[in-house]
Amino acid sequence: MAALTWNPTDGGTFEQFIAKTTLDANGHNGLDPEFDKNNVVRYGYHPEWSDGAIGQNGWGELAAANGFTLRRPFRQPHEVQLRRQVPRGHGRVDQGPD
Repeated sequence: MAALTWNPTDGGTFEQFIAKTTLDANGHNGLDPEFDKNNVVRYGYHPEWSDGAIGQNGWGELAAANGFTLRRPFRQPHEVQLRRQVPRGHGRVDQGPD
């Protein structure tokens, strides 16, 4: 497995490995034209933490290789403008749009 390659264009040999080791109920692998994607009994790739809660542990490197970034860099505003002054004692600085 160490020799497998991956790229975002066609998945490389890693995608071929996954397809070949994925089986449907009739014993067809993912490379077979008879493969039934709606009746899979064994998946060729099961990423760690694939429960959806922390899934990026299993697929994060693949996504990053495709250009995905988890978040945009935070930009601190240079100034903040209040829309309306509130009389003292009301406890709120901004009451939102007029």
